[in-house]
Amino acid sequence: MVFYRLTFYQNGNKIDASKGGIREKMPPYKELRIKAGFSTLEEAAAKLGIGVNTLSRWETGKRNPSLEYVKRLATLYNVTPNELLGVGDEKSPA
Repeated sequence: MVFYRLTFYQNGNKIDASKGGIREKMPPYKELRIKAGFSTLEEAAAKLGIGVNTLSRWETGKRNPSLEYVKRLATLYNVTPNELLGVGDEKSPA
């Protein structure tokens, strides 16, 4: 079994997920799923070929998807990987 660890960067700086840097703001998986027209976890999980529990854990922040599934989710939800992860593309305060 192979495990992948995602490394996140914001503004060119590495975010250490183990210290809560990425968890301060949960990725908007659920909102993007619903916006993409998948009202239930079952619908989206079937399209991705994964279990409902897996998708639920991603949406609640209990687990993180692998890079492969970040790409698949972004494609399915018609967003960029950054939008999916809720990083970057944020407007600076005026």
